[in-house]
Order: sequence, then structure tokens, then C-alpha cells
Amino acid sequence: MACTPSPLAKQILAEATAIAPGRSKASDGICGDASHQARASYHNRGDAVDTTDDPRGGFPADVYAEQVRQRCESGAETRVDQIISEGRIATSRRQFGLVGRRWQWRPYSGANAHRSHVHYSLNTRTAGPKFFPSGDWFDMATEAQLEKAVRKVLNEGTGKGQTNWAKTNQAILAGVQQCVNLLTKIAKKIGA
Repeated sequence: MACTPSPLAKQILAEATAIAPGRSKASDGICGDASHQARASYHNRGDAVDTTDDPRGGFPADVYAEQVRQRCESGAETRVDQIISEGRIATSRRQFGLVGRRWQWRPYSGANAHRSHVHYSLNTRTAGPKFFPSGDWFDMATEAQLEKAVRKVLNEGTGKGQTNWAKTNQAILAGVQQCVNLLTKIAKKIGA
């Protein structure tokens, strides 16, 4: 079967790039490779899309996956059949022998745990309303997601022009502490 990328799959990748123009696209994809073609896969029809997880580049895909999952659970998003991210799967229905309510994260034991990207299986080919939620991902993220993003960035290496981990870590920790101090002041002012 020939893969024809669905307009919605292309829309999702375009939105991810609009959110973070400098993000990595290393694990982005719509059409399945040879391993996908050997089995049933939404990728083979062009009805699936993978978005690369790149918190350093401004696109922590797992944070967006959680926001999309919540919108699916509430019924606000109906174009998705399943989301796979970080060794977890959430589906629109009970499938693959999984027990539980619709759109709840469950362990995923497939060959690829989807840690470098998020997978969305789509149930429509029609592009439409905005897919990813608006707003700064930092505001949407949970504390655990923020911690994961910082740890991922720290574990990626020192980056261009940074020659030593100690200085890099000290600078990051100082910046994080400044943010915490500022947030504490704001919370006190608003009585939170």
C-alpha cells in the first residue's frame, strides 16, 4: 500500500515547527519505513505522525502529548485514536487487550517505547482546527515534566561554546533558583 500523508498529519508537523522553529526533527515522520510496512500500522496509510521530543529546542513532545490526551479525554479533540509516549499508551477505546478507561495512560510494551518522539494515530485525514494547545509549554507542564526536560537537556552535553559541565550546571541552577525566587514572590503577592 502506498503511503499518502494525510493533511492532518502534515498539519501536526507544521504546528510543531511553528511552536519551535529550531526544534530537532530527527524522529519526525508520517510514512512507515520497512519495519512498519511488515505489519499493520497507521503509518503505512499516512494516518500517523511522530513528533520529535526536543525540550532544548522548545518542543518537549511529552508535554504536548499530555495536553492532547487531556483534550481527547474531555472530548474536545476527536481526531486521534491513540497516543504513545515515554513507554505509555492512551487510546480512544479499549484495544490491544488493555484494561481501563478511555484516554488513560497505560504501560506500553511495544518494541519502541517512544522516548525520542511521540506517536499519534489519527482517525481522519482532514486537516482542521489547531491540534496543539496554545500557550507556553512551560506553563502547561507539570513539575515532573519540567524536571524531566531539565534533566534531558543536562544529559545531552555541554553544547556549542560550553567547555565545562561545572560552569554549565552552575549557570542552569542559578537560573532555576532565580525563577523559583520570582515565582515565590509572585505567589505571596497574590496570596497563593
